[in-house]
Amino acid sequence: MKSAIIAKFGGADSIKMVEEPLPSIKGSQVLIKVGYAGVNPLDWKVRSGSMKMVTGKKLPQKPGYECSGLVSEIGPAVKDLIPGDRVIGYTGLKGGAYAEYVALPERDCARVPETIDLKVAAGVPICGLTAYQCLTQRGKIAKGDEILIVGAAGGVGSFATQIARILGARTTAVCSSANVQYVKDLGADAVIDYTTEDVYSCGLSFNLIFDAVNAHKWSEIKKLLKPNGIYVNTIPGPVEFIRQIFTGLLPGKKFKTFLMKSDRGQISWILEKMAAGEIRLNVDEVFPFQEVAEAISANEKMRTRGKIIVEVDPSIN
Repeated sequence: MKSAIIAKFGGADSIKMVEEPLPSIKGSQVLIKVGYAGVNPLDWKVRSGSMKMVTGKKLPQKPGYECSGLVSEIGPAVKDLIPGDRVIGYTGLKGGAYAEYVALPERDCARVPETIDLKVAAGVPICGLTAYQCLTQRGKIAKGDEILIVGAAGGVGSFATQIARILGARTTAVCSSANVQYVKDLGADAVIDYTTEDVYSCGLSFNLIFDAVNAHKWSEIKKLLKPNGIYVNTIPGPVEFIRQIFTGLLPGKKFKTFLMKSDRGQISWILEKMAAGEIRLNVDEVFPFQEVAEAISANEKMRTRGKIIVEVDPSIN
């Protein structure tokens, strides 16, 4: 089968297409014939070598951390899924979603409702779970809360804006001029255009600030929090973990960082809301399988409205 690998750490030329044997499965694993794969910032961060502390230095590595497709085979301990099921899957940091087939534990897969296009579904796992967990588990969102979402037009921000609306929060979204109407359509109650407005001059305070693109420094952004407000970012590191511990020990404003965890129940909740029309995901660009490197570079520009998708096998849906 064809698969994309990171042959060296660096730029777009680090991504190579290779031939590999079909993955074997065992236990509670399922073999997925991949139709589509979602592109994420993790792809270019791992490709560049900036994630070596997490993924290691050994090469080759495999980009691609989420996909959609059809169950091809199941292991003897699989309890729910059957061959032919339409599914999405999360690979974890081992990657490998930019391939014709991928083997995953059943717990990291979820059945996709027939009404949802698999091309769209491929972009759900990472952005959907990140948004849901940052708002509910890290941010402790409650009905009536005032929420600020920075990077509201991106993949994570798009999900967060809609989930916050469903959970009854009042959302102020931060985005560029080109995306103001887009985030309003997602359900934002107010919008700050960062190209013409200064978020620090908005005159508002928030119960929760979710910085989906890690655009702000804690020393500055905490000024916009209510006395017991929470700030959540999505790039964990030594400084972030220390700050999280320190603010957690003291009364007042909290800094929290985030490590995503696979959760089949949460993914299923998001898919149910999508099937009901309460959440939608905009597919900004679609790249053919042989242009994985170009798709990752497009994501690296940080100008995506929703998600970029790689089309591995367009006959699958």
